[in-house]
Amino acid sequence: MLAERRHARPNDEYVRQLPDLIVSGETQCRQSRPNDDARHYTKIIFIDKRPTQKYGLAGFGATGVWMNLGLRGKVAIVTGGARGIGRSICELFAEEGVRVAVADIDGDGAGATASTIRQTGGEALGVRCDVTDGASVQALTATVEAAFGTIHILVNNAGFTRDMRIGRMTEADWDSVVDVILKGAFNCTKAVLPAMMEQSAGRIINISSRAHLGNPGQANYSAAKAGLIGFTKAMSLEVGRNFITVNAVAPGVVETEAVRALPHFEKISANVEKTVAIPRMGNVSDVADAVAFLASERASYITGEVLHVTGGRY
Repeated sequence: MLAERRHARPNDEYVRQLPDLIVSGETQCRQSRPNDDARHYTKIIFIDKRPTQKYGLAGFGATGVWMNLGLRGKVAIVTGGARGIGRSICELFAEEGVRVAVADIDGDGAGATASTIRQTGGEALGVRCDVTDGASVQALTATVEAAFGTIHILVNNAGFTRDMRIGRMTEADWDSVVDVILKGAFNCTKAVLPAMMEQSAGRIINISSRAHLGNPGQANYSAAKAGLIGFTKAMSLEVGRNFITVNAVAPGVVETEAVRALPHFEKISANVEKTVAIPRMGNVSDVADAVAFLASERASYITGEVLHVTGGRY
């Protein structure tokens, strides 16, 4: 049995359908944490031998029980949260009981994502924010603290590509990409640190990219994403004594709306299936899963690391 969504919340009907062994494990998990709210458990995958094609597990079935990530009641800011990877992170956080601030230069898009989360029972607000503008970022953090009281988690996800060979790349092409990714992470991190330091706890997750290793036609983007890893490692050393962790997630090729809209999408997809160890494109939920783990209490002793979510492509 495989739930339709990997993060479907457990309910009595679903639990009744699980094999006896898995139900026993789920019961033990609840008994070991009697104060946890079972609605916010994230699935641990167990593999058995029943055939399924879901998630590429050909020849295997998957069932699950839940592990509380300790995220319920936390407050998170996700930049670039209106769509794509950022939206998926916001939605998963909300499923885990996080109060989410969806920040984006597209204020209407941020509001729409927040509205969808609220309609499904989560807590969220949408805020227009230009991460390259320090005053805009300060206004964002003030709004979040007024609404939710504090800030526990920051996901620096804002970014975009402007691809071309460097001979045709203008200074504006370079600056716009580098400013959003690097200056944006600087502005947002600086703005949330006072709250995190005061509570001696926090999680900062920077969304880098496999492109930090270099891609032709992406000198601006690759440089910015590589710089974000350097920023991650430097910040982890600066704030570790305050029990604030700083990590990076580096996705590979992920099937977002923007990627699907590319005229050569089918060619990209076919190439991924031929060249990547796990022969499929990444899903936005693959990246969100990694971010949720690094934001969780389960990752409290992990900092300064880069988690590649690439299907084995390096």
